[in-house]
Amino acid sequence: MNILYIACSCSPNYGSEDKIGWNIPLESAKQNNVWVIAREESRKEIEDYINKYNIQNPRFFYIEIPRIIKTLFKPPFYTTRLNAWHKRAFKLAKRLCREEKIDIIHQITPIEFRSIGNYGKIPGIKFVCGPIAGAQNISKAHFSYLSANKLIEWIRVTANRWFYFMFVLSKRLENLSYIFFANKETYLYLYKILPKKLSFELYSDISISGSELIIAEDIEKKEIKKCRFLVAGRLVYLKGVSFLLDVLAQIPKEFFYECIIVGDGPERYNLLQKSDELQLNDKVKFMGNIAYNEMFFEYRESSALVFPSFREASGSVILEAMANGLPVVTVNRFGGAEIVNNDCGWLYDGETKEEMIEALKNILIECIEHPEEVVRKGKNAVERAKDYTWDKRAAHYQEIYERLLLES
Repeated sequence: MNILYIACSCSPNYGSEDKIGWNIPLESAKQNNVWVIAREESRKEIEDYINKYNIQNPRFFYIEIPRIIKTLFKPPFYTTRLNAWHKRAFKLAKRLCREEKIDIIHQITPIEFRSIGNYGKIPGIKFVCGPIAGAQNISKAHFSYLSANKLIEWIRVTANRWFYFMFVLSKRLENLSYIFFANKETYLYLYKILPKKLSFELYSDISISGSELIIAEDIEKKEIKKCRFLVAGRLVYLKGVSFLLDVLAQIPKEFFYECIIVGDGPERYNLLQKSDELQLNDKVKFMGNIAYNEMFFEYRESSALVFPSFREASGSVILEAMANGLPVVTVNRFGGAEIVNNDCGWLYDGETKEEMIEALKNILIECIEHPEEVVRKGKNAVERAKDYTWDKRAAHYQEIYERLLLES
């Protein structure tokens, strides 16, 4: 089978979307002839890797966009940049389809629904897209944490409505052969305009490699001296660290725990100041950025991952933590809720800010008071993570591709 992957984000050296764009084509190339269209900025690191390991399949092509577009269209207007990239990638994709007799085009990144490409217009090609996300919104319970970022969220919601309207007018979704949704919020946002003939499914966008999985028996060998909560991610308002500090402030001082926060970003100073004002400095430690390969130590030394993000497609750190034997505490929404269940973690929710704080506080106290339950769920987390490896994902995609071609 000849497969062309559209992977604007694609890199062997980074996480999140780059990880998706890189790993799926490499897994697929074990069974198929694979081509990949990626952005020009990734050329050097991709070619350094494929030259080092003499990789002949997949074959990579790169698309550049004008500097002026990169300068003008930054978040929250990044979608415009992505769609400008798609327009240039479309021309290359059309040529590759003709010259290489491509059977399937699969857009794996970007994952936001506002950036679904028009590749289904290429004659004789099955176009698969996703998993896509982007329609998830911030809960009203978290609005008070937005402050100056309310405009950004308003722009984003407005953009979602605009693209919904444009999809109706352009009938772009009718050019799709199959679509994956990374979370139920995005599916529920678009399902009314999905063509009746279009096949789809809810399928998380994140995976891990089998080598990342800890041996379950190693979890029992952990010497739990203190409950150690781990938070990992860029320090921006969306990650919900300010909300988490409010939760920690509600835990009685006599409880014995620590919270390690890994990452850096524009909110760092404000968060440090808030931690000081809430008298949490003896409990909360800000570690700054830590290299990806050094996160292994943080996972192994921690008891549970706390993922308080306000709005997330899924969050690759969730699976990374689970693979290392950490149960996950996250909100009962978005892609994380599709992966985490009560056997391998805790899900909290609420209609108001106070309900959210109370729900998360009670879970954290449970973790502190019942370390044996943390260990039990940590073992289950490893088993759960085994269902989300790149090879299993590629195998599932392969089944879809073969089914679509049989239907031709």
